[in-house]
Amino acid sequence: MKRRLALLFIPFLCTAVALTGLYTLLHYMLLVRFETLPVKEIWVEVLLPSILAALIGIFYFRKRIVLLRLGWRGHDFYTFICIIGLAVPSVVAQMHLEESFGKLTRVERPSQIDLRHPTRYYHIDRAWVANNRGGYSMKTTSANRYGSKIMVTFFFAAPMFDSPSDSLSPRSNRWIVNTYSSEFPNTALDKSEQQARIEEYFRRCAGMFTRHRFDTRYLRNSRGSDDHDYCLEAVNDARIGAAEPLLILLPKKGSYQARTGNGYNWIWYTFLGGIALWFILMVNTPFDRKMARRFFSNHLRAKDRERRRQSSLEMLAMFYPQKKIWAAPVIFDINLLLFLAMAIGGVSIFTPRSADLLAWGGCYAPAIARGEWWRLLTSMFLHAGVLHLAMNMLVFYMICLPLEEALGSRRFMIIYLVSGLAAGVCSLCLHHTAAVSVGASGAIFGMYGLTAAMMLTGYVDRTTVSTFRPMIFIFIFFNIFTGLLNGNIDMAAHVGGLGAGFIIGLLFFPKYKKHKR
Repeated sequence: MKRRLALLFIPFLCTAVALTGLYTLLHYMLLVRFETLPVKEIWVEVLLPSILAALIGIFYFRKRIVLLRLGWRGHDFYTFICIIGLAVPSVVAQMHLEESFGKLTRVERPSQIDLRHPTRYYHIDRAWVANNRGGYSMKTTSANRYGSKIMVTFFFAAPMFDSPSDSLSPRSNRWIVNTYSSEFPNTALDKSEQQARIEEYFRRCAGMFTRHRFDTRYLRNSRGSDDHDYCLEAVNDARIGAAEPLLILLPKKGSYQARTGNGYNWIWYTFLGGIALWFILMVNTPFDRKMARRFFSNHLRAKDRERRRQSSLEMLAMFYPQKKIWAAPVIFDINLLLFLAMAIGGVSIFTPRSADLLAWGGCYAPAIARGEWWRLLTSMFLHAGVLHLAMNMLVFYMICLPLEEALGSRRFMIIYLVSGLAAGVCSLCLHHTAAVSVGASGAIFGMYGLTAAMMLTGYVDRTTVSTFRPMIFIFIFFNIFTGLLNGNIDMAAHVGGLGAGFIIGLLFFPKYKKHKR
């Protein structure tokens, strides 16, 4: 137990403290305190700490996780848990930092704002906003990971002055922005119909903006925010020119004093939760004591180094087919290459239109009724946006390589395709709306159902069951729960694929196991 704690738990604890603490301190000094780098929030708060956690997990902890006796390439799953445990507290801390330490500047009128030394928050007692001289910009994003809805946001910018007489100025360098957002269905194949609905919504928003009365008691500087470019575009669209240096402010809800909420508590919740989860995994996982002694004394044998090297190469095995394992890499690469081809062909990587998905082979009931049955197959390799692709390929990576190793490539490919086809047929039978559906999730659900059947029939050993049982149950529970809450998720396809894989496992593996004996 002492070596297990010394080699795996204590380093994880120290790394989590160091990553969260040092990165937060660096973030505070460079971006909050002195504001030396105008970097987008998404990079500082989410992407950079996640990338650092991934590098530490892969290149440092992966070598130590090999000390655990895990079947079915369980080192990948433990490496993933390690990365999540390191990244989440750091991300939460950065989000809390941005809100907590932003300085508030109080002024009586907009002209009193010192543009040479901008702060994050402002309180203006009195301001005149020239709504009739503003401009706008539009932002379109996916409203869910399946692309069935889009979120349209309009940014309306207007210049601020001390009094109405000042609004006759041809230029202004103090601006305020108001936003309006609404969801629109992305399943209509008639692009002109969707465009007409968006234009009607724009006209309503423009009318509301001209009558809007701004509350300037709690404003946020848009510099560094993810929407700054859209705010700047709205300013440049206005009928009055923008002067440098430029300050764009966004109204905030609530008050400056209550801006942090319970963010500080969430840092501790996520940090302690990650530490507790890692401790439980370390205590309940078999441990290679002999290799640990050699690791501790820095006398690893050539066999140990080869084991570590092979474990590192396992993470790259998904990208290139091999003689014994070729089906999962081929499926993985087809999904990626098709998505890349769609992007090169002009399809939006965030909010692809249903007409584009249909043209590339999406599953569509009227088209299948006309005899285009091949869409049941092609739709399994298409995705409605980069987030949809990333989520599916992540869960595919976690389960499919070890499954193929246990089944064999040919059998794995057949069961994967059968599960995906069953998911598509189930979706067509239960859905009454003519929507274009795409995604590999039905077939992937089939693989998880198959794994559950293999564990139930005793086809896999106890070590494998103890390693992958939490992942199977968490995956199935999370997806079904979110599917019931979100009506845009194709639950019929998920349940159909899950049931097909589970039934195949129950029918096939008892006979296969008996035959092997």
